[in-house]
Amino acid sequence: MFLKRLLKRTLFNRKFLKNTSLSLVVFVALANAGFYFAETITGRPIFANTLKVLGFCPAPKITISEPIPPVTAEGEKVEEEKPEIQTTCTAPINLYSLPGDLIPAKDNLFTLGSETRRWKGLQLGPGTLYIEDITTGLQAGISVNGGALLVDGADSLRIGNLRLTKTGIESIISGQDITIGNLNDKGLLSVANGIRYPDGTVQSSAILQGIKGDTGPAGPQGATGPQGATGPAGPQGATGPAGPQGAAGGAGGVGAQGPQGIQGIAGTMSAYYGNFYSTQTQTNVGEAQTPDVANAMTFNSPADGVGVTIVSNSRITVANAGTYNLQFSAQVEKTNNGNDSIDIWLAKNGTNVAWSSTRTWLYGNNAKHVSAWNFVITLAANDYLQIMWSSANAAVQITAEAAATAPVRPEIPSAMASLTQVKS
Repeated sequence: MFLKRLLKRTLFNRKFLKNTSLSLVVFVALANAGFYFAETITGRPIFANTLKVLGFCPAPKITISEPIPPVTAEGEKVEEEKPEIQTTCTAPINLYSLPGDLIPAKDNLFTLGSETRRWKGLQLGPGTLYIEDITTGLQAGISVNGGALLVDGADSLRIGNLRLTKTGIESIISGQDITIGNLNDKGLLSVANGIRYPDGTVQSSAILQGIKGDTGPAGPQGATGPQGATGPAGPQGATGPAGPQGAAGGAGGVGAQGPQGIQGIAGTMSAYYGNFYSTQTQTNVGEAQTPDVANAMTFNSPADGVGVTIVSNSRITVANAGTYNLQFSAQVEKTNNGNDSIDIWLAKNGTNVAWSSTRTWLYGNNAKHVSAWNFVITLAANDYLQIMWSSANAAVQITAEAAATAPVRPEIPSAMASLTQVKS
């Protein structure tokens, strides 16, 4: 009886298991058909998203659809649709076995790393790193070949205000000096061929020789000196015995030559000179952009001189040694009220000349006057002079003015200077 019941239950269980298995297969088939139908109608990965929700998404794959551009129909503007971002499931990427190029799904959209999630280093092979030009849209390539860093597709390299171009080094700020080397360097600047200046002249040697002037006419001959005194007569011979007359005595010697006459005035000679002026108003700001600094008067007129030139806009440079007379005048003005002073002095080879400064005052609103005097100084070949000025008020300046009418009058330069050799 017990055995009969046991067999009956066993048969029942087998039948139950068989029915359950068949039901499960039918359920899975119906579910797959339902997912297939739903994905066909909607166009969305419903089965994959369901697995992702259940935790079966090993790695996300981002799919981006293109946005629909705005369309204007009958005056009504249709807003642009934003790109649709869908996430599906895909296997994780193994970069060690990457078969080809690593290309993002969308151009100019994704970033490699972030401010808080940074890559520690970037190792590149012997290829080229391409960067798109913000303005032109063209690509520039950065590569290394033979120890040289190459930048192709760019015509200059900018560091701060300094720009390295295809033909030289320049500053993007007008008037800013370009320094080559450190102020404490002991080495020298080596120039291969020479230095070309804006006027086209080339300096290939540190020895500057100006144009030799014409030889002056010979001075008049000095006056003839007075004739020397006649020498004394020789002694008379002794009286001879009576007989034939004795021989006549010899003639006296020639007297000593008189002193040389006064030398005549030497003939004139052409002296070295230079004449310069400035057409620009010179403000009191200096490199530090603050008043109360040392300013050098600048001159931008065309070159006019022999043996005297302007270097770096302010250095009055001589090619020949000698004693020179420097004369200048400056139209000084202040553009506010009150009383202010200005100091003007001389500098030689970048060093102030002792006891050369003069202080003048400007009284009242928009006061103006002309400062003018001269310096006489001895210079060696290639020495240079600068006329320096300073004021504690930023409103003090050296002013240039345009031509005037009624009557017609020429322009007024802000500063004039002339250097003339008075002794070689």
